Amino acid sequence: MHEEIVNAYRRVFNSPDGKRILQDFERIIFQIRIDANDPNPDAALYQAAQFAFIRRIHNLLKEPQNDR
Repeated sequence: MHEEIVNAYRRVFNSPDGKRILQDFERIIFQIRIDANDPNPDAALYQAAQFAFIRRIHNLLKEPQNDR
């Protein structure tokens, strides 16, 4: 199952459109600034989850390919 998911991520995010979408995700996430006076106490947690999402995509794309 894991290999199927990794391959699906590769098909999507290694395509020209997938690369464009990933860049847009990163642009949106990295433009958000959080400061101590943010009225939303969960803002930092929300941003950390977004970073983790992007990191997961990059990590799956870097995973060694299991050629069978």
